[in-house]
Amino acid sequence: MFNAKRGLLIAASALALWAAVPGCGPSMPNKTQAFMNIDRDGFALRTGDGRVLRRAGSVHSVYTLPPGGAHEVFVDFRDPGNDMRLNSGAALIVGGISFSTDPRPRVVGEIPLVPTGAR
Repeated sequence: MFNAKRGLLIAASALALWAAVPGCGPSMPNKTQAFMNIDRDGFALRTGDGRVLRRAGSVHSVYTLPPGGAHEVFVDFRDPGNDMRLNSGAALIVGGISFSTDPRPRVVGEIPLVPTGAR
């Protein structure tokens, strides 16, 4: 069952990538039979040069999704002096995911990002 959850979360977490685009906030679904907790402070960004950036801002609330539920997930990262849109080789680290059946937060994967270019 863990492998099914992991695959689901990695696929669903890909939706979180769009959350960095202003005005865009896709829903992250919970298609498991357990309550799923999403701690956005568990997300991080691995830059192309290997640095890991924590989420910007203060501590954020945890989203609790019932089975079959969904919630918009917004993530924000800042790297002063660098245009994040040009950061090639970056990856979103999807972490802070736990379940009512196993409350230990875990990292479920990394999703490679494609730079959009400066505008």
